[in-house]
Amino acid sequence: MSGMTKENVVFSGKVIVFGGDFRQILPVNPRGSRSDIVNSTINASYLWDHCEVLTLTKNMCLLQRGLQSSTASEIQEFSDWIVKISDGKLEEPNDGLVEVEIPKEFLISEFNDPIQAIVNTTYPDLIHKYTKESFLQSRAILAREEKEYLISNSVDESASSDAYSNITSEFLNSLSMFGLPNHKIKLKIGVPIMLFRNLDQATGLCNGSRLIVTRLANHVIGAKLIIGNKDGQEIYIP
Repeated sequence: MSGMTKENVVFSGKVIVFGGDFRQILPVNPRGSRSDIVNSTINASYLWDHCEVLTLTKNMCLLQRGLQSSTASEIQEFSDWIVKISDGKLEEPNDGLVEVEIPKEFLISEFNDPIQAIVNTTYPDLIHKYTKESFLQSRAILAREEKEYLISNSVDESASSDAYSNITSEFLNSLSMFGLPNHKIKLKIGVPIMLFRNLDQATGLCNGSRLIVTRLANHVIGAKLIIGNKDGQEIYIP
């Protein structure tokens, strides 16, 4: 059967499996505009109409770790909550803006001094661990002077429509929706950040890479990678 083909059927009638997390593995289009990148995605292809989407339902990592059922259930529930936030499906239906309710177990509810409670919760046993870089890398309290960065919005010039000529940059800057960056981003030195697109795979700047901000200039952000083979290397993001 593997040798049989059908010329009038996509992939000659053979079964082809596309595997992976398409939210993490994005298409790389050198010097491409946003519309170029969107048009390069797999679900923008004419072949997507011939594909069947299969959804995984079991977390094999939890099953293989041999955790107690109650612990595995809590981790699975938290993972599902994170996925719903990243997919924009929490508190549906919504128009892209939704108020996310933080689970009670993540809140500090009992305290006398709020600042002291935050410090004790974020840095437990700080007096004995403050010299360990790995301890400080996994947590942070944002209390430094912030710097504001703005994006430059414009209409795709390839879209030849008179309706687009009336769209101003002020209107584009006011838009806030899931999947698009906000007009403003405020950062502080010491803040942990995550990249949402592939910039330079050779230096570890890939979608999902985590970094700590080390320098804030006018046109570049200095940061150190905290996960990966180049852990601790300082890089610059334009």
